[in-house]
Amino acid sequence: DHMQSKLSELVTPGNASSVKYFEHYKANDIKPLAPALYPHRLVGHDWWAWADLDMIFGDILKFMALAESRPACCRVPMRRDGTPRSKSAVNVYLHSAACPCESGETANVVCPLYPNPWTKKAWGPFTAFRTNLGTELYAESPQWRSVIRSPDYAHFDEWWGPFHYLRGWETMGDVLTRLAEQQGVVRMSKQKLPFAEA
Repeated sequence: DHMQSKLSELVTPGNASSVKYFEHYKANDIKPLAPALYPHRLVGHDWWAWADLDMIFGDILKFMALAESRPACCRVPMRRDGTPRSKSAVNVYLHSAACPCESGETANVVCPLYPNPWTKKAWGPFTAFRTNLGTELYAESPQWRSVIRSPDYAHFDEWWGPFHYLRGWETMGDVLTRLAEQQGVVRMSKQKLPFAEA
């Protein structure tokens, strides 16, 4: 109830009962809002991340340092519909020369699923963000309030989901893609990290 009250206050200030959840998977939709709900937890930290409860981490500091040093600067010319004019310009999985950086940039988002053939940039089991990139990236999705108000599990922390297609809800994968490819604000790590999902 406490979490739902905090979310209600964030979504509709003054209405502490606008959010009601009954499905435990809905907790995944809340992951991107964690820094806004608990800002005191970020004080003094360079990164924040979400992860699934069943994740087992190895030497995470070693892999984060390695990932940070391999940025993908993917801002490219876009078509009117918001898609890249050239998919090969943003697909570092298939094209090693894609997304070059020129000014000593470092990665500010790390996702073990990326790079991948589909250029998807968020993954529910683990995605990490530089704190100076922002702690309210969820608000870049025009539908974030609808996602949080709805009792339906929307896969908001992912790049897919039924409501992504049925309701046109932008997930964090869509947000990161837009911030990387259209605005050049997000620099994904193109370091292929070892991971497994059962």
